[in-house]
Amino acid sequence: MKILVVSNQSQHFSLYKRLFETITTEIDEWGLGDEQLKQHYYDLVICDFTSRKQIGLLGKVHTCKKPNTGKLILISPYPLEQLRISPLVAQSIDFIMGKPLDVDRLMAYIDAQLQLLHKQEVLRQKNEVLSDVIDLNIIKIGVFNLSGILYYANIKYLEANHRTTSAFDTFSFDELSQCKEEFKTILANLKAKGVFQMERQQKGQWFRSFFYLLKSHYVVHLCQEVTDEKHYVQRLERASVFFENAQEGMIITDSRNKIISINRAFSLITGYTRDEIIGKTPSILQSGIHEKEFYEYMWDSLQHNGRWQGEIWNKRKNGEIYPEWLSVTKLTEANAEDATYMAIFTDISSLKETDKKLHYYANFDQLTGLCNRVQFENLFNHALSSAKRRGKKLALMFIDLDHFKEVNDTHGHAIGDIMLRHIAKKIQKTLRQSDVIARIGGDEFNVLIEGLEHYEDALELANKINEAVKAPIEIEGNVFFMSLSIGIAVYPDHGEDAGTLSKHADTAMYEIKSRGRNGVMVYNTLFTDKVLKRSALMSDLNLAITQDQFEMYYQPIVCLKTDTLLGAEALLRWHHPTRGTVAPGEFIAFAEENNLILELSALVFEKCLEDALRFGPHLHKNKPFTLAINVSSQEFFSEDYAQKVTAKLEDFAIAPSMIELEITETYLMRNPHVAVETIGYLRKSGLHIALDDFGTGYSSLNYLKNLPIDKLKIDQSFVRACLESHEDMAIVEAIVTMAKIFGMKVHAEGVETKEQAAVLKNLGCDVCQGYYYAKPLPFEAFITYMKESL
Repeated sequence: MKILVVSNQSQHFSLYKRLFETITTEIDEWGLGDEQLKQHYYDLVICDFTSRKQIGLLGKVHTCKKPNTGKLILISPYPLEQLRISPLVAQSIDFIMGKPLDVDRLMAYIDAQLQLLHKQEVLRQKNEVLSDVIDLNIIKIGVFNLSGILYYANIKYLEANHRTTSAFDTFSFDELSQCKEEFKTILANLKAKGVFQMERQQKGQWFRSFFYLLKSHYVVHLCQEVTDEKHYVQRLERASVFFENAQEGMIITDSRNKIISINRAFSLITGYTRDEIIGKTPSILQSGIHEKEFYEYMWDSLQHNGRWQGEIWNKRKNGEIYPEWLSVTKLTEANAEDATYMAIFTDISSLKETDKKLHYYANFDQLTGLCNRVQFENLFNHALSSAKRRGKKLALMFIDLDHFKEVNDTHGHAIGDIMLRHIAKKIQKTLRQSDVIARIGGDEFNVLIEGLEHYEDALELANKINEAVKAPIEIEGNVFFMSLSIGIAVYPDHGEDAGTLSKHADTAMYEIKSRGRNGVMVYNTLFTDKVLKRSALMSDLNLAITQDQFEMYYQPIVCLKTDTLLGAEALLRWHHPTRGTVAPGEFIAFAEENNLILELSALVFEKCLEDALRFGPHLHKNKPFTLAINVSSQEFFSEDYAQKVTAKLEDFAIAPSMIELEITETYLMRNPHVAVETIGYLRKSGLHIALDDFGTGYSSLNYLKNLPIDKLKIDQSFVRACLESHEDMAIVEAIVTMAKIFGMKVHAEGVETKEQAAVLKNLGCDVCQGYYYAKPLPFEAFITYMKESL
């Protein structure tokens, strides 16, 4: 408390100092002899006068008390009615005391004033805080009287209406507000409802206004921008439409695994209505096919990865069990108790049936039901791998039906087909269950015998097969006496790969034919020119990797729409010291078969990255350039392949977006689950992914649509023949259409003519490469080509 004491008695000052020493922050004195009153405002002004003459000073003293809160105390021996004081000054006196002074009464009054001042200060501070809170609030707040004149507004409200805090009472609601309703309309609604709400859109932004009556005398207007909220609601509405009308079944569960929402497709696929399924758990759909561990793995993946996807068998309401492709996602990242889950599934029954048919046609002979050449080669390669690991022998038989052409020519192909089915059954009955038989074409069969101990075992079985076939065969009244020519090659004695063994078995079979047919022969030459060549190639390739006898060539990749250079494919060339330049087709497969491909691939990748750095100074800043690098199967499926690639790019300081990895379709489908994960990591790291030689292998569309790849490369065999072959043209069109559906670009390779380029462009192909634009070029020649193109 700040106090001013006015008196002509100096002893009074020391008295008041002692009285107020514990309650005052400042005490000033003004003696009547002083020439000038201190120009301050005080919480308490005490005038202690002993003479009527001194009363006149009150006119000067009363102006020193603080406006509104200051107090003036007059201490005088005379009653107020005996003092000649103007009414204005009299009104300024808050408390009068006589003499002798009642100190207790004085202190009681001052204590009361002190408490009042404290309360007023607290209230003032609260008002300041409240005012700051209202001004800093993001909501615009305006208060109007019932005539629509502004009574109060926070800063946000004034700024939004381009006004200042001065002259509140000059602003009307209809002048300030940008609401679409007039004040009288809003007031009428408030009187009828008590509250009123409205929204408006202005320049792409949304605002929500809320009005209510305050003490029946004021209208409070709260206005807030809700653009984000409106957009969120619109997104939810669109998502809701998508959810309800999606072709895939969708289901949402809460943290207790209770179903809280399904879409229309769910009911169509499962047969359950919304009322029948809400509140149940997804276990109602379980088929009983999967083991407990299957669901435990699914749940573990959801908890740790937040998602799971895969093929699952479920049961419809009518009891029918069906396959579906299921993706489950954890929708919230909160604790497990609050987590919700969304499952999206597709009924793949028809796809499964199609896959079965395609698999059958792709792997089995339609006439006899035996394995076809493709399936047999796969089984043969698998058996070879197994024999290599276990150190076992296996035998390959090449079987040719003697004089079968005479049957066809004499009795017709219908009888010939029946004959082939009879022969197939006879051979199959003679074999063990573990043996494999295949019809590889015409009247030729292959038989694979695993777990072989001695040559004699294969010879004995081959003779049994021939004897079984020699038994008379009756077909539609005709009796036939048939025989076989059988050649045998044994792994590893007669070859270590399928090609070599097949060739040697075929050679042995033709040796029998040259001797008059109807017999069995084991290949009896251990060392051939081909074996020697393979041995030399193995040595040369090892030396080539050690001495780096390789060079990268680059074939331009061109945009079909603009005819401009987009990048290049890196192609390996081997500069053999005696044979000259060797194309990769002569040694890549050999390197894969003999475990040299990983070392060779690492060398190629580093050479490509070194050249990529050298490309840098020649690249146009605003034009992207992509370097495509081929990836082998062993390399792609090797441990931590994706992490090694990204680490190597960091070592060379090369942007991942500059690199495109080309992965061959055929081997990618061998392990699609791993492929999806690896490609996903590479794509997330910024690399581009292309599926090479597309159309030459068998890809499940269900897996293909889930592969996060950027581009399909049409195999050059289709491109080169598309102008002459309707079938190849149809294949190219189908690939382009499918790629567009999956959101992928299409890359044609092997473009050799202007006409081919024009056709591909019209079909919607995006990029291409081939001799029409340029052959693969060594680095310096490619730089020259690049300068001319860019």
